[in-house]
Amino acid sequence: MPQGVEYRPPVGACSDAGPASYEGAQPVKIVAISQAYYETLQRVIDGNTKRIVSECQAYLDRYEREGRPRFAVDIDRIVGLLEGEK
Repeated sequence: MPQGVEYRPPVGACSDAGPASYEGAQPVKIVAISQAYYETLQRVIDGNTKRIVSECQAYLDRYEREGRPRFAVDIDRIVGLLEGEK
């Protein structure tokens, strides 16, 4: 396995496959970031929080009004999974 690559099971994977099963595993590239990069990213987020929140809210309003766009994440399913539904 290449260094910096970790294999994780797909979201919602069957637990009966066992932890050693790589069936359906997806490679995930693990990249270390520097403290300076992290601080720059945090500064950008902090400086644009109001815009980020308003654009997220507009997206959610449109999602609720018009339904889920074709290639969008199923937010309702995510909420259900977080609340323990199957």
